[in-house]
Amino acid sequence: CLTGGEPLLYCALLPVLARARELGMHTLLCTNGWRLTPACIRELKNAGLKTLIVSMDGSTAAVHDGHRGLPGLTGHIRELLPTMRRAGLNPVASVTLSRLITDLGEMLRFLEEIGFDRVTFSYPITRLDSAYLGFAGHASVDFSPEELHGLFGRVKALKAATSLNI
Repeated sequence: CLTGGEPLLYCALLPVLARARELGMHTLLCTNGWRLTPACIRELKNAGLKTLIVSMDGSTAAVHDGHRGLPGLTGHIRELLPTMRRAGLNPVASVTLSRLITDLGEMLRFLEEIGFDRVTFSYPITRLDSAYLGFAGHASVDFSPEELHGLFGRVKALKAATSLNI
């Protein structure tokens, strides 16, 4: 799984994917989607990428794009989802639970509206005894264990009410 920061900024990404394919590895790449183009999508597929994961942070374009600081990002993703599918990259929306998402049902409807058919939910990593720097405490992701349990219970309950594969 190639993640970041933003892995599409890594200049040796395509050779890494090609080498992983040579080794028989199933590769996933997690991106914010901003640097994706039809040509990039073809290159990723040709290099051996199997699954493209797109981070989604809010249940409206304004919240998502504002959080990412990339106006128009949601529209860009919506436009490219059919290209990702045609390339066989199995696009998946990746949602980290945060206080930006005030209604999980609304989030699922938003993802369906954009054109996703698959979504994965994860919990925020706020503490980790590791050199990995992809974690931090922040009011938007600091949940008590009880709150996280409730959120994942809600996700589980919503599985029956959506066309999305969760």
